[in-house]
Amino acid sequence: MESMRKSLLHALGLRQQTLPVKLQSKVLCFGDELCDDILRSVSFHGCVLLFGGRQSGKTTTLRNIAHRLAQKNREQQTPQIRLPVFVDLMRLPYDAKPPDFFAYLARLSGDACEEHFTQIRVEKSYAGRVTGLESFETAICKVRSCALNADVRFVFLLDETKRIIGDRFPRGFHDNLFHVLFGASAIQGVCNIVFAGAQELYRLCEDDTSPIGSRAAKHCLTNLPPDAIGHMAEVMVGTLDRGKIKLLVDEVCSWTGGHAGLSAGLLRALADRISVDAGGVQEAVRDFRKERSELFQIWANSLTIEARVIHDVLLERGRLTVAEIVEHLRRNALVVHRCDRVVDELQYVGVARRDGDYLVSVIRCTPKSPSSTFARLTRPNSNVRCGRSLSKPRSASAGW
Repeated sequence: MESMRKSLLHALGLRQQTLPVKLQSKVLCFGDELCDDILRSVSFHGCVLLFGGRQSGKTTTLRNIAHRLAQKNREQQTPQIRLPVFVDLMRLPYDAKPPDFFAYLARLSGDACEEHFTQIRVEKSYAGRVTGLESFETAICKVRSCALNADVRFVFLLDETKRIIGDRFPRGFHDNLFHVLFGASAIQGVCNIVFAGAQELYRLCEDDTSPIGSRAAKHCLTNLPPDAIGHMAEVMVGTLDRGKIKLLVDEVCSWTGGHAGLSAGLLRALADRISVDAGGVQEAVRDFRKERSELFQIWANSLTIEARVIHDVLLERGRLTVAEIVEHLRRNALVVHRCDRVVDELQYVGVARRDGDYLVSVIRCTPKSPSSTFARLTRPNSNVRCGRSLSKPRSASAGW
């Protein structure tokens, strides 16, 4: 009965972050082999900034990391245990303050301990007493003490990071997070954090507060490769033979560029159609554009000003070298040293991919046409977004 309930919850896409056992269950994740890179970065750096555009697969990636880490804990009986704690920040109260955030983490940490160490019970009052940073440190120490003969560490997987990085929380809150991660804290080395978000994560790299970004590893969720889209198609349109699936994947990728959310949505629309040839795909795209038009506008409006300028040029020319990107930024009186950040942004929102010395547009109607219907949707704002896959961590100043 419990297994049936799990399957139903997964099918409905319901989040169960307050019940770690549900989150540690295996999730369907395409292109997931590079999640191990994030775990290695967590171990080495203690903190990761995971960049990804809307519907690029951030939540699925975090859940998959939680599953992998929980599975590793079960298979490797070692004194040091790193417990995954998935944190859906959208469940915080609308008027939440930093104490609410820390209390939320303390409560989820206790739940994670009880799930892994089934013989222990963690007092709920530990989280109830959290009113700030110091009481949070005390609560985490007490939660850890419940697991006798084990060195418990926590990996907090923060989904929807914009909830705590935007204007709702004071900038001094960043100092608190920096203290927990890298300062002389009572729980130094005990807590690791993966921040999942998009452009808002740049605020963690600014100088007017403790620059968490200067210590963190950076990963970008970019577009899925064709083989991952093929796996997705086999799951969603499995009634076709392999030859037809290959043709379908090529057609879908030519429209979406491999963006996880767009590809899944288009395949989902095609699964209900009798014809899934090129004509059927184009018909599905027309309906898909109408359904997602507002979403495309939201994607467009989130681009930074530097990325918008390069995006416009990229749509017209199809590809740009780094020298050309620098020149276009200079012509528009924009900050030239943000060139690498622009390249990353256009990749994790799905507009482009890097091909050797070039940044290449992947938003196109056909493989030979750089101006796609998806791009034209947001033409008034000259912006578009599309993304998913995983890049290696690199610093913001690294070259190509």
